[in-house]
Amino acid sequence: MIFLIFGSLGLIFGSFSTVLIERWHSGKWGIMMGRSECPHCHHTLTFWDLFPLLSYLWNRSKCSHCGTNIPLFYPMAELLMGCIFVIGAYAGIRIWVDPISGEMLLLLIFIFTTGVYTLYDLRYMEIPDQIMVPVIYILLAIPFISILFASYSGYTFHTFHIPTIDRLFGAIILYTFFYLQILIPGWYYLIQRRDWKHFWELIIGYITFPIMMLIDIWKKPKKEESLDIPTWIGGGDLRIALFIWLTLGIVHGIASFAFAYIIGSIVWIGILLYNILRWKQTTSQIPFGPFLSIGWILSILLYPEIIVLYNILVTGQ
Repeated sequence: MIFLIFGSLGLIFGSFSTVLIERWHSGKWGIMMGRSECPHCHHTLTFWDLFPLLSYLWNRSKCSHCGTNIPLFYPMAELLMGCIFVIGAYAGIRIWVDPISGEMLLLLIFIFTTGVYTLYDLRYMEIPDQIMVPVIYILLAIPFISILFASYSGYTFHTFHIPTIDRLFGAIILYTFFYLQILIPGWYYLIQRRDWKHFWELIIGYITFPIMMLIDIWKKPKKEESLDIPTWIGGGDLRIALFIWLTLGIVHGIASFAFAYIIGSIVWIGILLYNILRWKQTTSQIPFGPFLSIGWILSILLYPEIIVLYNILVTGQ
């Protein structure tokens, strides 16, 4: 029954995530303003058109008003979110999180976050600031919220029972590692161009990036062209790095990072071999956000096993 409830919630929030993704990308509407509509004819959807998956199947994958085929992205997004909500609920129970608690609510928020940025990255090859930045600052505020809550109720909580200092220290480590993947190729490119202004801006950006991402979310994009510096990863991956380690801490953050790179490498090699065999031009870019999301979910799902492996490798117990 618990998994049925969480799966149903996942389908509902999966449907909601498609609305957010399209509105954030188009910039035409606010997050909560305006009713859902057909992306082709813009007809306002009725109550019966809004049931996750069921409406898609009942209408035979077509808009009930204009008959245009509904992109497969929409039902797949709902199904994906439903699956990860069930996996997240199961993982939460395995790490001693009460299904009806503040920690489970936080876990669902984090699961929804991973689902949204995964879908957004798959669709547009970008990571949305609109969800990543608020969640990161919520994570930074959790220790203070916990202290304030404890002063009134006598109860305190930690995200997945991880000490705050461990999460903060882990976030700094992984953020530094990811930023080096921007800094090193950026340095090489700018030194060749003798562009010392942007060279120093890239160094200063290591400190200012966490602050500027809060400011940038409220700024409208400028029309002027910006310097396109080639990097190994994007700025969105830095946001995900902060998110991963603020939720998982050092040990499970490393595990999440390892899962992401191993699975990402296998998929990239598979695509490379497929293109070679089919005599197609090799694709040089694939979105990395989904692999970071898979790594995060696996680290939650295998939380106890990672602790056991860590004790064996590090302490010999």
